[in-house]
Amino acid sequence: MDSDIVVGHRRLEDELMIHTAPKESPAITVRANESTPELMALQSKVQAMSSDNHDLEDHISQVRSQVAMLSSQFVEMKGILQKNAKESLCGYLSTDWEAFGGHCYFFYQSELNWMDAKAMCEALNSTLAVINSAQEQYFISSRCKNERYWIGLHDVNKEGDWEWIDGTDYNTSYKFWQENEPNDYHCNEDCVHVWLKGEWNDVHCTDECYAICETAVPVSLTPAASEQAGVH
Repeated sequence: MDSDIVVGHRRLEDELMIHTAPKESPAITVRANESTPELMALQSKVQAMSSDNHDLEDHISQVRSQVAMLSSQFVEMKGILQKNAKESLCGYLSTDWEAFGGHCYFFYQSELNWMDAKAMCEALNSTLAVINSAQEQYFISSRCKNERYWIGLHDVNKEGDWEWIDGTDYNTSYKFWQENEPNDYHCNEDCVHVWLKGEWNDVHCTDECYAICETAVPVSLTPAASEQAGVH
């Protein structure tokens, strides 16, 4: 009898455990199973987007490299074009000649007295520079860099009667003397050079300085080149 009670008691406990144990929700299981492909698809999209972003970054990096290379090539080509433009205007003489305002200038950097500088320029079918405007003065000053260069101004024929070498009227033309110049210091300072800040100073013609030769841009230039050079 006691054994029957014990067995019955155990059966009752088993039934209670069966009825009280949590049951897995079929609906949840079904939804979980149904959402798995969606999650996989979403993960696939995320991976694809990540790959696309990586490809885009690579593309942007390549574009930046190409832009930098093109920019460098542009600067190089600009320099070549500028050099060719200068040579097309004055290069028939030498690449040392520079074009400005319809004229070509040669900044000769060996020291000569004024008469030898004059002869040297004439041998190059040019003259010592004649400065006619503030613009031309600025151009010359920027090239001279406080060095002494002969220009084509003198009063060799008569003291105080200044003459430009090409016959330009001195009295009505542009002037850029240093303060208190010309002063004919120690007498016979009959020739002029540009010096500090490009200002003019009279000195002895036997002194030795660099020289600036000047000549007109060749008239054989094309109309476009002539306009660029300032020839009208």
